[in-house]
Amino acid sequence: MNIEELVRNMLQNLLPEWNMRVTIFLSGGSVNTEILLKVLADFDHKNYDLVISESGKMSISTDAIKALNGNVINSFSELEKSLEEADFILIPVMTRNTLTKAALGIADNLVTTGIARALMMTKEVWAVKDSFDANHPINRVKGLAYNQAYNDMLKGYETQLEYFGVKFIPLEEFKSALQNKINYGYGSLTKTNVFEAHVPVIKNDQSTSSSDMVKVDSSILTVGDIRKYEHHGVIQIKPSTIVTPLARDFISSKQMKLEIAKE
Repeated sequence: MNIEELVRNMLQNLLPEWNMRVTIFLSGGSVNTEILLKVLADFDHKNYDLVISESGKMSISTDAIKALNGNVINSFSELEKSLEEADFILIPVMTRNTLTKAALGIADNLVTTGIARALMMTKEVWAVKDSFDANHPINRVKGLAYNQAYNDMLKGYETQLEYFGVKFIPLEEFKSALQNKINYGYGSLTKTNVFEAHVPVIKNDQSTSSSDMVKVDSSILTVGDIRKYEHHGVIQIKPSTIVTPLARDFISSKQMKLEIAKE
């Protein structure tokens, strides 16, 4: 399945059911951006606003932007209103340029200004990391991952934005994470979310060795997150945490356990 099919399937499943107000940030420089716009144009969905950088507008045709069914933000006043009303922020394509500026607090266009303000307003922000990720196969094939020092710099910016509150998700886990968020009341940990995956779950009243447990205060757990904690036997999460299918499979394969913290 190619990238266009992945994005199309994601939107076909999500947009018709989504009642939340969503602000989507798009920047130029990636074929994924054009694919996303092409797919969005197929849907009559009015609950999202699109914030497009100038480089994005230069690389995307005027007709393509006009074809979008969402509301395109063109001014800072519109941006302010969109952020105030937004329940959720999505960055489907986080370029290396946008990653760097956002991490350094640079706000020099509508996209970077919007991201900065969303973080200051403590809005929930999800971003797809494939575009900037040095470990992504496409970046390796293009020769964009040879300089380890540069890769470390990008990783540092990713870590900084995580500290600010951005949740980075690989595209392969993006659809399932969004589906959980929509279907289970902002990702509440339900029977379908974890228990049916046969992941051992420890109840609140059961004792756990503190040396064997790590507390993770995150709205989502991806397989990349779990790999960071695989030397721990138990991961303690909030009841509202979304655990993606790939993360559940990894937990099960490593014979790890989840502990649900008290509210």
